Amino acid sequence: MWLRRAADQGFALAQYNLGMLYGNGQGVPQDYTQAVVWYLRAADRGNALAQTSLGWMYYNGQGVPQDYAQGVMWFRKAADQGAAPAQNNLGAMYEHGQGVARDYASAVLWYRKAADQGFAIAQYDLVGCTETAGACRRTTHRVSCGSARPPIRGSSRRSPNSV
Repeated sequence: MWLRRAADQGFALAQYNLGMLYGNGQGVPQDYTQAVVWYLRAADRGNALAQTSLGWMYYNGQGVPQDYAQGVMWFRKAADQGAAPAQNNLGAMYEHGQGVARDYASAVLWYRKAADQGFAIAQYDLVGCTETAGACRRTTHRVSCGSARPPIRGSSRRSPNSV
């Protein structure tokens, strides 16, 4: 497997893609622990896709114990590099107070960063979300602030070329 050879040599994009294969069970048996191993290798090399994926794995407790604070840490690393899905996910974490203190102004800030890049989900998340009211208000029934779990989207479940 050429991808494995490239990953073993430290090529971050190959490491990320190998993590995707394990995480999705494509061509290999699904193994979240192996996915985390490969995402971590790529994330440590600064790969924003892998960092976003690690945030997702920690958020969901897949291959690692569920840990919202670790999820936030990895989302922030990717978000600071401009990864719109990570920015959106970080906004959701702030909106719902998972892994960080609930902070609607920060939620709006991160949603806007993603929305400004044309990330449609973040644009939708901004609909009716105001910082002046001190809370996010949704005009649809899809999301309700204060729900037990934020609407994390734009995760590692995308192809490597979609971010």
